[in-house]
Amino acid sequence: MFRRLAYLPLLALLGAADADVPQARPDRPSVATSAFTTERGALELELGGVATEQTFGMVSTLKLGVLDGLDVRVNFAPTFHPDFAVDTLGLQLKWRVVAPDDGKLGFAISPFYGQPIYESDPVSLGVIFAVTYPFADGFELDGNLIFDTFLDAEDAIVLTPVVNLGFPIAGALSGYGELYLVAGCTVGGDGECHLGRVGAGAGVAYALRPNVILDAAIDFDVTGEDPLWIAQLGLTGSIFVF
Repeated sequence: MFRRLAYLPLLALLGAADADVPQARPDRPSVATSAFTTERGALELELGGVATEQTFGMVSTLKLGVLDGLDVRVNFAPTFHPDFAVDTLGLQLKWRVVAPDDGKLGFAISPFYGQPIYESDPVSLGVIFAVTYPFADGFELDGNLIFDTFLDAEDAIVLTPVVNLGFPIAGALSGYGELYLVAGCTVGGDGECHLGRVGAGAGVAYALRPNVILDAAIDFDVTGEDPLWIAQLGLTGSIFVF
């Protein structure tokens, strides 16, 4: 079933005319999530390869726009091992509370659940608060606060604020730059918090069609923690299914 879905970007590339296809809205490869949602009736697949200086893996997200401003998602996170196995199966909703528009701030809420495949990994529950401000000249500012809780983990609560600026480069080519930090807190006892990864990333995206997008990105840890860098290559395709 999932192998067949992997052909979705090819179907999107060879399918209907541009006027009859959905606008792809990938949230990859950046850490930040925009306030945009998948169009109603559209099935969108994000595929990507992720590599660090020591490991590599695959990551994918399947999204379905069920209503205007509401989509459901299934996330497949990698183990970062050579066998390309899936480490975590995630379920996620994204509700666009206020639609972003030129010069108008948008807001979305996205709760998620992560079920580990291996018993040694903790279950995660969380929510993403996302705001997006699109500028009339093609620039876009995204801000996130990601709140994640891990059951039976040392860092039971993890907070990740993210700021991302997207910008046009030339024609169908665009880019982004972002900054984020990850803070972990323990629950119970002294309830200590500590700063984890402090990251800076940049990436580019090229729209082959409105519903087919190629991307590449590189992310660095400013503090020198492992992994020191994370590189990504990806493809997103979207088609109407109802």
